[in-house]
Amino acid sequence: MSTSCPETEDERARGTSVMVRLATLAAVAPLGAVVGFVSSVCAGWLTRYWEAGQPAQLIAVVALLVYVALLYAGCRLLVWGSGTPDAAMAFTTGFVVALFVVIGYNPGGDVVLTGHMIHNAFQLGSMLALASAVVVSSIRGARRARSAARGERS
Repeated sequence: MSTSCPETEDERARGTSVMVRLATLAAVAPLGAVVGFVSSVCAGWLTRYWEAGQPAQLIAVVALLVYVALLYAGCRLLVWGSGTPDAAMAFTTGFVVALFVVIGYNPGGDVVLTGHMIHNAFQLGSMLALASAVVVSSIRGARRARSAARGERS
């Protein structure tokens, strides 16, 4: 007499992968919030020497462009590491929530990011980089799923 197992191996593997995915998302969203908070506070320093003239302004703009490129690459790396575009979405959600908290007024009335041009470029550039990373990841994930359904190799 054989006992029947209520779950097959595929069902157990699928359940494990769901748990791993949820754990990844639970770790990635706070990571996005921390990166958003720390980078927003650091972006406040981009205007520190703005009045010093052209070299300081150029350095601030180049630093911002490098940061936005690294943010995009890091978000894509999260997708590659987790194997799902959900990680990019979780990171982006955490980042944007932290950014909105930082751009609001603090209880003392201080503002971390002002209405300065470079601060606006930081806000828009970082959100654009993260949004494009999410979109590119979703499109590539959909293509991969479609080709896997057809039985093609990617």
